[in-house]
Amino acid sequence: MALEVSGSKTPLETVGDFLVVFYHEEPDEILAATGALAQMTIDLNWQSEIAKALKQLLATPLPDGTLTALVQEKANRFVRDDAQARDFLLRVFANNNLASALDEDH
Repeated sequence: MALEVSGSKTPLETVGDFLVVFYHEEPDEILAATGALAQMTIDLNWQSEIAKALKQLLATPLPDGTLTALVQEKANRFVRDDAQARDFLLRVFANNNLASALDEDH
């Protein structure tokens, strides 16, 4: 299942949609990333959009609890706080090789 590339969504919405599609029902992070990577090889623009949105989300100051709620609700993962949520999102970034999508934009 692919996500549509849309410039009208916020980074929080874009990342949330991504997490729902690939992580919410799949408890194994590697299997979730494998599914996402398979889709991203088909649509490199989508990979770039996810990479940019996740990078921007992690760099933006957010109200306390925002990342926790995102990961709990959209990825269906238990995290105690924003620090654990950030760690999860950093693993998502790494496991999906999103740094390469940012490198290709240069």
